[in-house]
Amino acid sequence: MAANSDPEYEVEEILDSKKFVCEDGKFRVWYFVKFQNCPDSDNQWLPASYCNCHALVKKYYKKKKERELG
Repeated sequence: MAANSDPEYEVEEILDSKKFVCEDGKFRVWYFVKFQNCPDSDNQWLPASYCNCHALVKKYYKKKKERELG
């Protein structure tokens, strides 16, 4: 029996981020992601712990900082 037969999707780009306060009082970051080879209608919010894409996270925050600085 296969442990996990769900397809794995690769994140193409991180489009946005949000911080939420959980019941335990800790902040959790969620990212709005675009998946590679998928339409924009498939974009979705995922907890940071699900996003194994450190380079894309770094790129997102760099672009965000550049936009904020003008």
